[in-house]
Amino acid sequence: MSQTMPIRIRAITQLDVPFVMNAWLKSFKGAFFAKDIHPKTYFGNHHLVLQDLLQSCTTLVACSESDPTEIYGFITAEYQDGALVLHYIYVKHTFRNLGIAGQLLAQFPVSAAGVSFYTHHNAVAHKQAAAYHLLYNPYLAFLPKYRANKPSNYLDLNTKVKESENDESEFKQHHIRGSTPGKRRTQGSAGEGEAAD
Repeated sequence: MSQTMPIRIRAITQLDVPFVMNAWLKSFKGAFFAKDIHPKTYFGNHHLVLQDLLQSCTTLVACSESDPTEIYGFITAEYQDGALVLHYIYVKHTFRNLGIAGQLLAQFPVSAAGVSFYTHHNAVAHKQAAAYHLLYNPYLAFLPKYRANKPSNYLDLNTKVKESENDESEFKQHHIRGSTPGKRRTQGSAGEGEAAD
């Protein structure tokens, strides 16, 4: 049984935006959905998806009780027609298995009668989906019609996340050599993106 770390949970601020964008984009790059997308294509396009989500959804940050600038992780979620839609949950590697993800998820109660969804799938999200009875539906994040008429959070989301040279060189090696994904070193194993407790 994992211990629960005491934390403070607060709304995202402008100062948190670079961390949230970086952590989300870089951790999800290793997911099956994104791992074979060229880094420039992925970072350029998924950045726009995140801009839309962070502007229209609720993002909460887990931080130190004594220092609100010491961030442990975050969650982005919303309700659509009464159903919970979990877009992403992330906890820094150092602070995993301390109950932080569970405390973040507890901020979004699930109706016993309703269906809940998640939009970003990776190995850890798959485990969470089973534990919390979430259905995978990426279109709830990608299609503009789901963001229509949502109030804005008024954040400046022009922060650019530059793909690392390592990401691009690995992509080039993979495609120049003609290697198959099965022979590649897997980047998005459990512990890379959405973090379980």
